[in-house]
Amino acid sequence: MGVVYHARDRMLGREVALKVLRWERSETSQDVARFLREARTGATLDHPGIVRTLDVGEEGGLHYIVQEFVPGQTLEELLRK
Repeated sequence: MGVVYHARDRMLGREVALKVLRWERSETSQDVARFLREARTGATLDHPGIVRTLDVGEEGGLHYIVQEFVPGQTLEELLRK
């Protein structure tokens, strides 16, 4: 549904994971609702094995979720091993 970027929060000076809903998905209200539901659900969870949701928003028609950045391997890299 989206693309995840390693980013820096300029206001707080910390590394974050920035998940952006794909542009073609942001044109349907059903996909946007699903993306926002993911953000709301993530914001309610608090567990050491789950990244924290820090923020959610929309800018210029692009919807995004800001999450805690966890350094290490990607899932793809881990599965290849």
